[in-house]
Amino acid sequence: MRRSFHGLSDTQLSVADVLLSLHSFPREAIDQRDHVYMSYSVARAIDWISNHFKVDYTMSADDVFRHAAFELNGVSGQPLSLSLTDSARSELPSWTPDWTPQSMRFLLNHATSKFPASPYAVCQVDYRHQTDHHRQTQPPDANITFSGLLVDVVKHLSSFLPPRRHCDHYVVNGANSYFLSEWHEFAREHSFAKRSDYLVSLAFADTIQARGCGHVLEDAGKAPQNRVQEVTEFLDFLEDGDSAAHETDLIRVVYAACFPSHDRRFAVTKNGRFGLVPEAAKRGDLVCIPHGSRVPYILRPYKEKDLYQNIGEAFVHGLMHGEAGEIEVQDIRTFSLH
Repeated sequence: MRRSFHGLSDTQLSVADVLLSLHSFPREAIDQRDHVYMSYSVARAIDWISNHFKVDYTMSADDVFRHAAFELNGVSGQPLSLSLTDSARSELPSWTPDWTPQSMRFLLNHATSKFPASPYAVCQVDYRHQTDHHRQTQPPDANITFSGLLVDVVKHLSSFLPPRRHCDHYVVNGANSYFLSEWHEFAREHSFAKRSDYLVSLAFADTIQARGCGHVLEDAGKAPQNRVQEVTEFLDFLEDGDSAAHETDLIRVVYAACFPSHDRRFAVTKNGRFGLVPEAAKRGDLVCIPHGSRVPYILRPYKEKDLYQNIGEAFVHGLMHGEAGEIEVQDIRTFSLH
């Protein structure tokens, strides 16, 4: 972002890039609206012609947050706001993030993500006012509606792996790392019996590192057997009573590559897929892929008929690279989020 601001990069940052960057950055503001307006100001300084967003202090904080989510989705061409809302306040729509807290979670649907979860190219999100059926061009007091695939259901949930600071990438001696050992036992317990130990270990290794997410330590060309071997060595290290004496650079790198697992829970779906889901996910939640979306989302039927609550983005092994298009019976639905 700094390079683009000073004209040292060929890539022009959009307001979506700035919103996402500042959302993961420690910051303070007396007025809640300034958590959004500071992003608008930076974006305008980079490109004042394209980024013509208004700073309007007559709007309430909740309206400003909805407007920012509306702009984020429009500029990115993705339902990106759905990826940021799993810690939002209950009075906000489930598609609108609370922009005030700092996010310490690795964003799967980031601006340069290479995930192509949806087999359909077009993402069309409609905003509809709660009291009529006319499509809206402004976000306040609106539900959003989109078409997508219902692909699976959350069946089993393991423990929650707490957040980790980016600067703690290589700190393996903390208690957090031992959650991964617990997850591995959970994965073996709830995996389909017909799946071999090798395939269980491979799916587990690729899930805890959210393979394909573009993390800086991801080696896209690493062979499956090498991925299994490295994670097996890491899990053996965690089981070692004198593990501190055997901590190697490889162990640190493997743990650092598991950063996308933090601030998430490990899950197994009805169809036996391993996944990383938001802390708030529950058994019976739906795994859905909006048309054109890079990643799946966890949705929950809402108390009102035909409405859903967005729980947040997910990594689901075997569904991140368009495999949903190969499902024989396509369950395409229209989802309206409250």
